Amino acid sequence: MPTAPKISRSSLHLAAGWVGVVAIVFMWARKADALSGTVGTIWGILFVLTVLVLFVTRNADEYVAALWRAGAGAAFIALIAWELFGPAMEGFIDGLAGVEDKMDFPASASPAVAYTAFFAAHTWARIRGTY
Repeated sequence: MPTAPKISRSSLHLAAGWVGVVAIVFMWARKADALSGTVGTIWGILFVLTVLVLFVTRNADEYVAALWRAGAGAAFIALIAWELFGPAMEGFIDGLAGVEDKMDFPASASPAVAYTAFFAAHTWARIRGTY
């Protein structure tokens, strides 16, 4: 009797990458209050599981490791830029507009920015190809 083919760690990582992209879209929809609480919670749990799968399988082969490096580098740069230049940009924009009523670049959005940058770079490297 034939057995089901074993799923490779690389295939698991690549599938989790696509699920992560969809989860990021749902995360931003939830932040914009365009998504109900239950659906947002389900996608939040799926997102956490996706990140765990990506982390565990990050060294499955050279291609997957290159995808991981691209995403991790982009997330790091986005996080540093958000934390260092976000307050300056907020002050500049508020000064131009003359409206200083709320924070446009809150520090609480840092994880969302980092995850978005990670999945954007991971997906871009996957579509474009890594060398």
